[in-house]
Amino acid sequence: MTVVATGVMQSIPADLYEEAADIDGASGWQKFWSVTVPMIRPAMVPAIMLGTIWTFNQFAVISFISEGRPFGRTEILITQAFKLVCRSFSWQSWQQFCSPLCGLPQWLSIHAISTNR
Repeated sequence: MTVVATGVMQSIPADLYEEAADIDGASGWQKFWSVTVPMIRPAMVPAIMLGTIWTFNQFAVISFISEGRPFGRTEILITQAFKLVCRSFSWQSWQQFCSPLCGLPQWLSIHAISTNR
């Protein structure tokens, strides 16, 4: 994601900052929100979506290597859901816990696609 952000930031024309924003008298924050964010959004939204999805897919690595140890600091939501089912065999609580987890990446993807057009 850092490589994507660096590449996109370097591709923003300096003219937008030097001419347009400076002539308008924009401050640093105004330049960031009015020039930088709209220019990096088309590249960063897919990168953030992929990063989120890949984080959800790290169950095997965390489960087999550390099992959430030490003190549960390496756990993610998916490993917590797995432990919930394995310890209590409560399928109803597992469904309640995992329903938002499955819906969140879908909602993020739909929202990103609709706002990024």
